[in-house]
Amino acid sequence: MPLQTIDLTALALHPHQIGSKTFSRKLAITLPLAEFTMAAGESITEETSALTRLFLVLDGTLLIDVGQETTAVAAGHLAPVPAGVPHRLHADTDCRYLQLESPAQKGNA
Repeated sequence: MPLQTIDLTALALHPHQIGSKTFSRKLAITLPLAEFTMAAGESITEETSALTRLFLVLDGTLLIDVGQETTAVAAGHLAPVPAGVPHRLHADTDCRYLQLESPAQKGNA
């Protein structure tokens, strides 16, 4: 059986926009997996998830605000945001990242 591949370069970056594409259904997996593009200057308002979110930056730099702290996540780096932690995302430069969500391990919630 040949393996299915996903083209992560297909999601185009557009000025003044945030783009997204989900892969969970196509891959027949239960965990939410999506690719996002954010043009420089764009942001996603503060949100909280019941699941741990993993942000894997593919291009550019993603800025993640948790409380009063901002963490810059560069291409090739992964940043976890624990379940229940409010966070805000923004981009000073164009960026592209994968977001995977997972329940916390028992005893680590």
